[in-house]
Amino acid sequence: MRGSAGVWCALSTSSGTTVSFAPKRLWTQLTQTSDAGGWNASADLYRDLRLLDAGGDGRADLCVRDGSGINCASSTGSGFSALFPLTTSTFTAAAGWSVAPYVQTLVGGLVDDANARQLCMRGSAGLTCSGGAGVVLAGGGGGGGGTTTVDHTAGTYVGTWTNVTEAGNYGGSAKQCAVTTCSMTYTFTGTGVSWLGQKDANYGKASVYLDNVLVATADAYGAVNTYQQTLYSVTGLTSGSHTLKIVPTATHNASSSGNWIEVDAFTVTS
Repeated sequence: MRGSAGVWCALSTSSGTTVSFAPKRLWTQLTQTSDAGGWNASADLYRDLRLLDAGGDGRADLCVRDGSGINCASSTGSGFSALFPLTTSTFTAAAGWSVAPYVQTLVGGLVDDANARQLCMRGSAGLTCSGGAGVVLAGGGGGGGGTTTVDHTAGTYVGTWTNVTEAGNYGGSAKQCAVTTCSMTYTFTGTGVSWLGQKDANYGKASVYLDNVLVATADAYGAVNTYQQTLYSVTGLTSGSHTLKIVPTATHNASSSGNWIEVDAFTVTS
């Protein structure tokens, strides 16, 4: 279900005839699906949110529609990747798909002999489908160019980091620090990486290094508490091994009341 912070899921723990579910937890780091991202502003947004196997790997991917068309986030088995626009999408607001008779009609599946997964909506003339490989994700889902999200334990930590357990964290936990004696390094193989963490009113700044070069100063301040936010992201790297390093600066902007920095998860683009 979609809540104010994003999409929440509860995994099935059913066995035999006994039906049961694990506790719900936030599965998205996607500000696009949260109230803070404006997803509560209009019914034509939150009504067209579907779990569909867009990538063809048997997992339920998250597909949503906004004014620009349809975007999907591939399931990693414990969360969702960042949203990617479809390579073919005609269901835009400009084309008339945001009006009441047509919203909430988004469906998907195998609808032709070519075994191609398609997304369909009901329009004035009947059912319209994306056509061909219209649900192939641009940079995400099945095959090369996909994304993988891993939790904070994939990093190597120096200094005194605090372990926190909160339902909004990716995997339910994260590490936090507010002093310059802390650092975290994460080595990955791919062409891009995103660092995910919490934003809040008492969070501060961190220096971000890529392959031992200072590339950014991340600001984790947020007027309201939000989880799994992208604090730093880079794409277009040479395919291969790279190292991301995060060091709290023990500073914050004028609106913040503290220096906390959180390392929650990493999303790697292959």
